[in-house]
Amino acid sequence: RIIVSTVDRAAKDALVQRDDLLLLSYIKFLQQEFPGLSFVEVSWQDAERTRTHHIGRPREEAAGQTREQVIRVKDPSDSGRVVTLGINIDDRYFAQRVDRQVSRVARDLMRLFGIATIVAALFSDWFARNLTKPLAALSEVAREIGRGKLGVRLEWKSNDEVGALVQGFNQMSQRLEELD
Repeated sequence: RIIVSTVDRAAKDALVQRDDLLLLSYIKFLQQEFPGLSFVEVSWQDAERTRTHHIGRPREEAAGQTREQVIRVKDPSDSGRVVTLGINIDDRYFAQRVDRQVSRVARDLMRLFGIATIVAALFSDWFARNLTKPLAALSEVAREIGRGKLGVRLEWKSNDEVGALVQGFNQMSQRLEELD
């Protein structure tokens, strides 16, 4: 679609400027940029004569894979001047380009998923360590109290559930020390 609209615009420009070579040069340029543009037949018609140029070669091995498109463009200032373009587009070329792009996007998504998984695993590890650190310290204080060392306290400065547990444990330890 892009190639067809581009060739159509170039044909209009060539007709307005009365420069046939401009159109042929532009089609050659397009063939270099898009090898899928395999063959173009350009026919100029005016009141006196018809001229035809072939750009590229029709590819016989791609007969079933080639799409033909005919564009007919009239000169806006002289309705007797017309250029007809028969364009053969090799769909395999563009399908391969799309497949490469899809593969690249899939590969990039897999990399992104892998990085996200690693980041999630690292965050989970960090979160688990920070959650179990006060519980491990509390467990150690409980062991000391169990060995008979009453009045042991754990310093913890947070106002969350773990902080409330530590505060309750410290009060229990203090009360046991007072009763002893």
